[in-house]
Amino acid sequence: MHTSFVLVTLLTLTEGFLPSHTPASPDTTLLLSKPPISSSSSSVVSFDAPDEEKPKWAAGGVVSDLVNALIGIKPFFSLMKLGARQQLIGTAEQNGVPWRERALALRQKQAILDQYFESCLVDSVEYPEYYTQEFHAYEEGNLNWPAAYECEQATMSMALRVWPTESLSPKEAQDRLRYSFIDTVREYIDGITLTDQERVKQQNRVSSSSQSGAKPMFPFGSLFKKSEQSQPGALNTMEDKVNKAKYSSSVDSIVDLGCSVGVSTFYLSEAFPLSKVTGVDLSPQFLAVAKERQWSYPITSPVSRNVDFVHGQAENMEPFIASESKDLITACFIFHELPQDASRVILAEMFRITSTSGLGTVAITDNNPKSAVIQNLPPPIFTLMKSTEPWSDEYYAFDLEQAMRDAGFVDVITVETDPRHRTVLGRRSAE
Repeated sequence: MHTSFVLVTLLTLTEGFLPSHTPASPDTTLLLSKPPISSSSSSVVSFDAPDEEKPKWAAGGVVSDLVNALIGIKPFFSLMKLGARQQLIGTAEQNGVPWRERALALRQKQAILDQYFESCLVDSVEYPEYYTQEFHAYEEGNLNWPAAYECEQATMSMALRVWPTESLSPKEAQDRLRYSFIDTVREYIDGITLTDQERVKQQNRVSSSSQSGAKPMFPFGSLFKKSEQSQPGALNTMEDKVNKAKYSSSVDSIVDLGCSVGVSTFYLSEAFPLSKVTGVDLSPQFLAVAKERQWSYPITSPVSRNVDFVHGQAENMEPFIASESKDLITACFIFHELPQDASRVILAEMFRITSTSGLGTVAITDNNPKSAVIQNLPPPIFTLMKSTEPWSDEYYAFDLEQAMRDAGFVDVITVETDPRHRTVLGRRSAE
């Protein structure tokens, strides 16, 4: 214990004397001076521009190497893992998150969860090596029931940590976190400027859908009143309607990768109530809890009617998702859990399934390497955090924006959606 204290103290002393990295280029980063409009975001948020590309405690450097050395000491690692878990649960319950109460309630529903588990389990699914490693303080990663019992509570705790000085309930913090992402996605899609070629293809697609009797790409009935369509000078042509309609209303199908227990999936379904939403995850335990949570929604809710879950690899979705078939693909807080090789393969798969309408969009939200909050975490906190996230170094050294461009996406931008997190967005051009 004395050695541990000395090493953490050493981290504190060295942190202020290390050289800075090259300042970040602002070219592709949007700094929001206020949160996206939503009922859950009432205060103005301003984010200080960071001085560095990534935290000093990750992806190389003296501090990062020292933290890795600490984690490599098995007795100390066990101590950190226990400390991280105790801190997470204690802080969560102090802030109103019913951590142990919710876990117990799910444990008491094990017979039902077992049925959901069997219904979603795909025996042929292979688990990548990175996924079977210990992380989040669970020896079996996400492939166990305790992790599934506690996942929703962990997301509440994460949301509360974003705004530590504000008096938010767990629900208010969760709403604010999720809507900041969803509103950013909407704004991005609505701001897409199609080329002339893409516009023609889009008009043809709408016309084809209308003639075939299929659901139109744009729900014009809700956007244009009959009286408006019949008046002189009104929007009477398909071209006028396509130009006028908000593109986000065209989102017909969504895939939520790494959907976990369905938190992000359900928010997306409620935000896009006419869309078919598919949650994909590698953990059948997580998906069982997601299905249990789904049935708590009213039967008339889009969550009950329009959401399905698939047990499968994000690296290989060919068995269950056709190419060029999805309008929006999201990934919420999963890329920091991936090695870089897996991230690139998943981006390629995301590109494969993205619609070629010109509006097909990918949105990835996760920790922001350039966040001043994350870069200035106290040494004990980032040491504990890194001890439960084995791929932190690879994530913080990963140029996600460039990797998306390499995968084929265009108009790639980064939006700082809250003080800790960024959303990286891109689209697939029409082909």
